[in-house]
Amino acid sequence: MEASTSNLPAFQPSNDTECKEVSERCPLRGEIMETPSPELIQRVERIVGKHAIRFLYASRGYTPAERWSITFSEQTSAFVKMGTTAPTSARLRGEHRIYTSVKGEFMPRYIGWEDDGVNPLLILEDLSQGFWPPPWNPARIDAVIHALSEMHACSASAPPYHTVHGDRLGCWHEVATNPKPFFSIGLATEKWLEKALPILIEQEDQVELSGTSLTHFDIRSDNICLRRERAVLVDWDCACLGNPELDLGFWLPSLQAEGGPQLVYS
Repeated sequence: MEASTSNLPAFQPSNDTECKEVSERCPLRGEIMETPSPELIQRVERIVGKHAIRFLYASRGYTPAERWSITFSEQTSAFVKMGTTAPTSARLRGEHRIYTSVKGEFMPRYIGWEDDGVNPLLILEDLSQGFWPPPWNPARIDAVIHALSEMHACSASAPPYHTVHGDRLGCWHEVATNPKPFFSIGLATEKWLEKALPILIEQEDQVELSGTSLTHFDIRSDNICLRRERAVLVDWDCACLGNPELDLGFWLPSLQAEGGPQLVYS
């Protein structure tokens, strides 16, 4: 069902400045540049059954996987991700497994897949025209919480947490081993870390990781698109069966940093 126009502003930029900021932040935003390789274009056209006419390279991302927004001759479009290295190809195969086993409005529409054994190719609906937070407001936050609840309640063929991520979270253990990257972001002093680190490691080691719920485990704003009063989650390569509270715990620090609800300490 289409959203009523009275509800749309919660999921759209509220002014021209916000609109520009959202456009520049969209993970699918890129520059019109050289086209993909002829081989990639041929593969996409064969899978989709349409003629590709425009190519927008998605320049953002944290891996060397190749990403494109491709427009076809009848003015429809699709998002294409291709593995370019052994690690990105393995992660993309894991992501494909999730797309073929999980159904829900919290996921992009799956279009197609091809695995040539070297550079697997995943094709999804193009979300570049959606709203990519921040900024946040209560309606947008509620939409994400609703999407997480739906995801955690669904059944899925996914590996357990320990298979994907190991036996512990390890974040503060990594800081203890090499604190320089942590200090470089300017959040805390050496004196603070010396006092807090033993407590943080102790608490981290007590986190329950195992569970039977589908967890995304990479919930942050650049993996969240809002449209028609719904939150759509992207980049499923970290997904596993685990403790559903991990998703909320992963998201909340970045939500607060991006202007979400501020914590009140008593």
